Amino acid sequence: MPTASIAPAWSPRLPGWALSRGRDISESDAAFAAGIALKSLDDVIRAGPPWIGCWRDRLALKSAAVAAKMVGRDEEESALRDAVLLTVAGDDPGPAGKLFLITRMLTHRSGPVTTSFVKEIANLFGLRWDDGLASIPDIVDSANQSGRAAPFAVADLITAISAVRPDAEVLALAMAEVVLAHKLKWPKPVPLLLPERYGAAFRTIGGRGRVRPGEPAYPKAICLRWLRASRRRCGPPLRSTDAPAG
Repeated sequence: MPTASIAPAWSPRLPGWALSRGRDISESDAAFAAGIALKSLDDVIRAGPPWIGCWRDRLALKSAAVAAKMVGRDEEESALRDAVLLTVAGDDPGPAGKLFLITRMLTHRSGPVTTSFVKEIANLFGLRWDDGLASIPDIVDSANQSGRAAPFAVADLITAISAVRPDAEVLALAMAEVVLAHKLKWPKPVPLLLPERYGAAFRTIGGRGRVRPGEPAYPKAICLRWLRASRRRCGPPLRSTDAPAG
């Protein structure tokens, strides 16, 4: 009788040789480690394990919680989830629920970034529309066409959007998820950047400040963010109690 196929085992652990042993990691070391981390993530996404949809939803919920903090709200994951899941279809889930709608929408996004799409996202984030936001589709297109390695193209994208709208970092990070998926030819974006926005990769030396878009250390921070994402976000299938319903 035929036997069921068994998915190959996969470990989120990066090989030791991919990681710098020094405390002060150079940009080139960070870029090398980020490449290994992205390859590890790419292997998982292309394998399409049965839990990948739950993983995307879980990351979308974490992203929404970070986005809430970025825009000055204090809802935690459970409140954001309930704001959406306990709202009747077609009703307004409120400002908190809209944040989760955005991050879930991004995990299902495919195709080009259009002005109407940016307008929709900006409106849900509560950002005032202006010429700076109107330029985002062109900025995204330039990033997609860039010959730079994916981590640096994404860092350039976030810096460019933050330059035209300093208050739109949360939108810049959302667009970065879309660009990364395009660069790596993933069928759908995976929220890897927003969940790590307050992580150690973006703390300045001494931990009292945060590395910001446009600063010399920002590309290295982006690379370290993916390294952290690979080590913490990919792993065994989620328990049903860990993933948001729906």
